[in-house]
Amino acid sequence: MISNLFKRSLSTLVCSLRCSSSTVPSFERLFPNLLPHVSTFEKAVQVSIPQEEYLKQNSTFHDEIEHEIIAGLPEWRNLERMNNRTICYHILRVFYCLLSSSEYGKLSDEERNMFHWVTLLHDIKKRGMPLLPIPKDPFHAYASGAYALQYLAHISAADSSTLQQAQLLSNKIMKAKIVKPTEFYRLYDDITDTYSLECIDLSKLGEIFDDLDSLFAPGSFHNTALKMIITHQCVPTLKKFRTNNQLSKEEISKYLNKNLLRYLKLFIMCDSNSYLLNRCRHLREVHKKEFDSVFEKYELLCK
Repeated sequence: MISNLFKRSLSTLVCSLRCSSSTVPSFERLFPNLLPHVSTFEKAVQVSIPQEEYLKQNSTFHDEIEHEIIAGLPEWRNLERMNNRTICYHILRVFYCLLSSSEYGKLSDEERNMFHWVTLLHDIKKRGMPLLPIPKDPFHAYASGAYALQYLAHISAADSSTLQQAQLLSNKIMKAKIVKPTEFYRLYDDITDTYSLECIDLSKLGEIFDDLDSLFAPGSFHNTALKMIITHQCVPTLKKFRTNNQLSKEEISKYLNKNLLRYLKLFIMCDSNSYLLNRCRHLREVHKKEFDSVFEKYELLCK
């Protein structure tokens, strides 16, 4: 008994020492102009404008922040080459939904900083936007999480040991991939890409979370942000936005706690609302009610 208690205490100490070697990066220090620029999306929200047309009309706006984002996040350049910047545009719209939500005003400065990083990185390795109801790139949440793990460890001035472990865990996350032909793919294989077959192996999630808990203390900035990115496509929410990587109620109870679930609720709602900005306010309110109902049930499952 004494030996086991000693081992657990030692493990906790080692974990805390590892986490203390990584500072929490300031989003606004690295990207001082991004959030102010996002406020200009108000004009796009007020008038229904197709994404492609909006991009053409506001190319100067995107060019102004392009250099700043790429300087702090080089992978953004690759993302801009995807689908005429559509994924980049989506991420910026998620920022707008987050900043304009009433829940955002209730967050602490530390929580806001974490949400800014999660928003920027959640689709950083996405290869295609969904063509509803066809799921596109179901594996992107894990791939983005794997990239974000190494990126955040690097910019947080982590020590060499933490960087090495982050590299190993990132590789493990990328290996948690299965090829799974879906009914949607069989019906629409003429307009979908082969990566639409790549899904998350949820049986690996427990091991990945355990490794994250060993690398970064549970509840810390790095631990929570990375878990949000990895699972943001895994929690069943609106029926219209269901994916192939859904956690069961038992898995939600096992892997998520109430605090992480609270963060995921806000983020996933902003993520899905980014597709509805030019829709009527009533539709967004209907979706919020559905979110509230679904997550109220999940909260009963979590500690």
